Amino acid sequence: MDCLSPILDIGTRLWDCSSKHVAYIHDLEENLQKLRTEMEVLNCRRHDVWCRVEATEQQPRMRRSEEVDGWLESAKTMDNEVNEIIQEGDQELQNKCVGSCCPKNLKSSYKIGKRIIKKINSVEDLLKKGEPYCSDTAVAVKLPRKRLLIPEWPVENTVGQDSKLERVWRCIEDETIRIIRFCGVGGVGKTTLLKKVSNEFHRRSHDFDAVIWAMMPRQENYIEKVQEVIRKKLEIPDSIWDQCSGEDEKGAHIFSVLKSKKFVLLLDNVWEQFNLLTLGIHLRNDQNQSKVIYTARSLGLSFDVEAQVTIEVERLPPEQALSLFRTTVGESILSTHPELSDLANTFVRRCGGLPLALLTVAGAMASRKNLREWRHTVELLDTHPSEIAGMGGYVFPLLKFSYDNLNEATAQNCFLYCSIFPEAYNIPIDELIDLWIGEGFLDGADPCGQGEFIVGTLRLAYLLESDESKQCVRMHDVVRHMALWLARDQGKNKNKVLVAKSGRITDQELTKWEEATWISLFGSSSREKIDYSPSCHYLSTLLLRDAQLESFPSGFFDSMPALKVLDLSGNRGLVELPSNIGNAKTLQYLNLSLTSIAKLPTGLRNLRNLRCLLLDYTVNLKWIPKELISNFLCLQVYSKINGVTEDFRSVDVPPSADEIAFLEVLECLGDINKIGITLFCAPSFEKILESCTLRSCIRKLTFKECTGLISLYFTEELSNLERLEIFHCSSLKEFKVSEGCKLGSLSKVYIGVCPLLLNLNVLAYARNLEILTILDCESLKEVTSETMAFPGLKTISLTHLKNLKSICPSPSCFPSLLEIEVSKCPSLRQLPFDVESADFLQKIRGETEWWDGLVWDDEAVKDACLLKFISTPFELLQIKKDDAVPKTSSFKDGVHIVNQTKAETPPHPKPSPKPSKTDIDDQLNLEDIEAIKVIGRGSAGVVQLVRHKLTGHFFALKTIVMNTDEAVRRQIVNELKANQSSHCPYIVNCYQSFYNHGVISIILEYMDSGSLADFLKKVTFIPEPYLAAICA
Repeated sequence: MDCLSPILDIGTRLWDCSSKHVAYIHDLEENLQKLRTEMEVLNCRRHDVWCRVEATEQQPRMRRSEEVDGWLESAKTMDNEVNEIIQEGDQELQNKCVGSCCPKNLKSSYKIGKRIIKKINSVEDLLKKGEPYCSDTAVAVKLPRKRLLIPEWPVENTVGQDSKLERVWRCIEDETIRIIRFCGVGGVGKTTLLKKVSNEFHRRSHDFDAVIWAMMPRQENYIEKVQEVIRKKLEIPDSIWDQCSGEDEKGAHIFSVLKSKKFVLLLDNVWEQFNLLTLGIHLRNDQNQSKVIYTARSLGLSFDVEAQVTIEVERLPPEQALSLFRTTVGESILSTHPELSDLANTFVRRCGGLPLALLTVAGAMASRKNLREWRHTVELLDTHPSEIAGMGGYVFPLLKFSYDNLNEATAQNCFLYCSIFPEAYNIPIDELIDLWIGEGFLDGADPCGQGEFIVGTLRLAYLLESDESKQCVRMHDVVRHMALWLARDQGKNKNKVLVAKSGRITDQELTKWEEATWISLFGSSSREKIDYSPSCHYLSTLLLRDAQLESFPSGFFDSMPALKVLDLSGNRGLVELPSNIGNAKTLQYLNLSLTSIAKLPTGLRNLRNLRCLLLDYTVNLKWIPKELISNFLCLQVYSKINGVTEDFRSVDVPPSADEIAFLEVLECLGDINKIGITLFCAPSFEKILESCTLRSCIRKLTFKECTGLISLYFTEELSNLERLEIFHCSSLKEFKVSEGCKLGSLSKVYIGVCPLLLNLNVLAYARNLEILTILDCESLKEVTSETMAFPGLKTISLTHLKNLKSICPSPSCFPSLLEIEVSKCPSLRQLPFDVESADFLQKIRGETEWWDGLVWDDEAVKDACLLKFISTPFELLQIKKDDAVPKTSSFKDGVHIVNQTKAETPPHPKPSPKPSKTDIDDQLNLEDIEAIKVIGRGSAGVVQLVRHKLTGHFFALKTIVMNTDEAVRRQIVNELKANQSSHCPYIVNCYQSFYNHGVISIILEYMDSGSLADFLKKVTFIPEPYLAAICA
């Protein structure tokens, strides 16, 4: 056996060696399957490691380690090699001898089998090396910071932006904010603020990897232009960039680079809505906390990201504007002449706080020391500002960008049309839309809605500004100058649009009309009638408001074949129109409001294109033939509101049948959509309620001396009613509402002299009510018993309500109330405010005696309200309320009467004393005076020249309706306060006041020289004490 052992050992060794090689062939199929299985495991592990690496690389500055990157590449290469071997092995298994398990080619099978075994070992080694990468082993390393910062910007002198800069930086540091936008009118300093923000990244510590600046060009391919700027900043090679076929691929490549960076994109001048993803910017990733800061001229432009903050860049206040102007001009220039400082103030006012205009004008004056040059430039800024260096070539083109962004020609035309109103003029939105309709700009199915949409668009673009009431808009002075510049073909045709305020209508001015398209004149003119008929072939709009015009030549409108808009409102002396006005067949808008027109010419029936007819406060126009209105088949807007400034005792109340017949004519007009009307008969309101057309078209509704009107029934169909006035309805007791009634458009309510009215609970359904005025309703004990809130109510005025005890039962009814005025309401002892609403309130007006008698449940509310209380000088009016006019009343001591005939302008600089009151009886009453003529009219009332029947003395009698607009009322009260607190002979004296049925009658000194303003233009010297009294 010992001799066999070596033999057996050799045999075993030979067998082991041969069996391994035999296994390459014998176990080929089994080993091939094992290789497949192991490779599948390796692929799964490779995918797991790759996902972990991708997630880690999403973090800023994290990159996969070289070790992990090498393993992933090895695993990928191994997959390709294994697939090749598996393919060869499958082929070898198919090449066996027929009917046998033996391969045809033992050598080939041997080689493949051997390679399979080696690959199995290699795969197992890779699996072992990759095992840690699926657990806690780091797969990426943090790269050193490489910041991509833009160079610092040179920034011009700025004023007032430091606080905004600090606010912006706080937003940048806030991890929850993704987008910050700067909005404002062109030239207000948005780009300058953005540059200052950019410069702050060089001065403050931060952890952003890239700060990218790009300006959005006004081109069709602006996306690709911005992408090009971004890719250069990110140093993406041309070889890669050029392979991208379009903006989508370019955006994807930018995204692949930025996704691991914390960046800030500063995007200037965004003028169109677009998706940030098209640039390759994705802000929904919470890990990198990147930001986009952009400027825009419209609040309507925003990106679809929730975390967005808007910072409105506003015009400079006067002090800061003056500081910027003086700094730019230089004190050395301003000190050369004492008047230059005053002219600097004038420039600042004209520029309206717009930094771009201030810098441009100041730059133009920085080297000019000549006083005449400064005066000439002030005149240019008023008349032709484009001729000032830099304005026409730089400022206006820059502002024009906002105009160009409007895109639609309709919105652009509507914007330019706003320039025909005087500077700083508050344009009622309703009035503006009517004018747009008249010019033919709005021709859709819903022109009023279209007009409101355009107003909103212009507001968002900062081309129009809203007043506090949101009922009016106005243009910034510089924006208006730019609009006029555009409307005049960029200054090439100065007479194309003629605008004047309190201007002169001379023959020379009339010749300019021949070139004009739009003409507007606001305020008193130098002539009362026009004798010359210019040939105005291009004229489409003629506005002559408050121009004291009394007549036109008979053929005046024959030479205006293109006239669409004619506005003669406010010409109180205008009693008739030329009979051939009907020849202006293109006319679409006719406004005769506040004129003394007594009847409409029959020729008006030819105005078949008329779309707007406005006849408000036409005192003498008692009736309009229904046959005339029926000819206006295109009429969309009709309004004839008989204001309370009229003498209600002389109103010719039309029979009920005639009033209803007139409503039926309006009802039949197919295009009518906006009606303002005064009703004198209760059945007329019933007619409105019965008519679907009338209900939906009524916007302004006045009830005046409406006989038989006991209750008013409101239905939900009156949804478009905006303004409600009720005066002298002696039988009205209550309001009723139908189920579902909302009165959602009702914003203004004026009620006066309704002695039986008990409450105004109906107002609870007017959720958008903004102004409420109640006057002389003696039965009214509470305004409303409802606890519902009035979310939009801003102003309440309560006057002569002797039994009023409560306004509303809840202190939270008026969350938005800004002002309340209470006069002659002795029973009202509590105000419906809590601490929150009292803090929001701005003013409480009332008599001191009434205020002192108020009862408070909370001392904190009292203290808050005390800060807002303003004592009104209403008692200075010496008003005596009675059903009849008071018979007598005494003069105030120290007030003198006029001379025996009439007051005259003092001929000498020093004031001459007036005759003492002993020249006449010291008592006056309305029954002792007689009217001579009307010498003035205004929005608040009428002024008449009157004469005392016994003495022959002349006086001015001013009749005022106390429910007029709040601003006018306060102006009247302040005027009276100055009158009665001063003995200055240059101020018109007030002698006596009376109150009757909501109307105040004031007897004043008569001066035949006109207003105080007219008088001051004539005198050359006024003693300082008197001047102080006038200015008080």
